[in-house]
Amino acid sequence: MTTICSVKYNGQTAIAGDGQVTLGKSIIAKTTAKKIRRIDHDQEGIAFAGRVSTDVSRQAIQEREHERR
Repeated sequence: MTTICSVKYNGQTAIAGDGQVTLGKSIIAKTTAKKIRRIDHDQEGIAFAGRVSTDVSRQAIQEREHERR
């Protein structure tokens, strides 16, 4: 289960999310997962949860592996 939390206070927004990615009952990523990303030249944030966050994180892991080759 993914947890995403956001708070807006005095015109500032903070967004946080857990860093665990699972495949079935196995944990496949913890410190490398990025479920919150900045878009539009760092002007906006976007958060991924559930199956989408797993797929996005797995895609990022595969990209890093491919770049190492």
